[in-house]
Amino acid sequence: MKHLGNIAAAQLFTTSSYREKARAGLKSHAWFRALTILFCMALSLTPTLAKADTICFLGVLRLGNSGHPEAQNYVINTDTEWQSLWEKIFSNTNEKPPLPEMDFTRRTVLAAFQGVQPSSGFEIAILEILETENALEVIVKAFAPGKRCVVTGVLTRPFDIVEIEKTEKEVVFHVKHKVRNCG
Repeated sequence: MKHLGNIAAAQLFTTSSYREKARAGLKSHAWFRALTILFCMALSLTPTLAKADTICFLGVLRLGNSGHPEAQNYVINTDTEWQSLWEKIFSNTNEKPPLPEMDFTRRTVLAAFQGVQPSSGFEIAILEILETENALEVIVKAFAPGKRCVVTGVLTRPFDIVEIEKTEKEVVFHVKHKVRNCG
């Protein structure tokens, strides 16, 4: 599973959240996923000089609030785990989008949760996934608002979920914290 690609280019296909797609009633989600996977596979044909290869991934859902209160990371490989996490994410709302279908014989889901935050302006994002000989290294950035940022005093629980090709390797999350400069 060696892939090299420009993640920024791959994520151009994934800027809309699944919730927005579900509300819009788009029926092309399967085509969208297939095109993105083909794009990632095409990028994997480029040779690499590094000891770690960049893994292409597909964004599933990134929101600023959920029903998941803990800062926690997940590697999901079964329908049961996926359904349980989806229920927890939307446990704080009456309007729950349908569970995205995943083929866990071919895909693995990775999720990063920032936990309860004291205001708006917090965000978490899976930026890059690197494959080494023994593991997948997931690079996550957890953003916090700076002193000059305008925020609202409402509790938030940001998260980001992506999917990758099926892996049996150990997955290690590296969360880097960054304060935004808003001025």
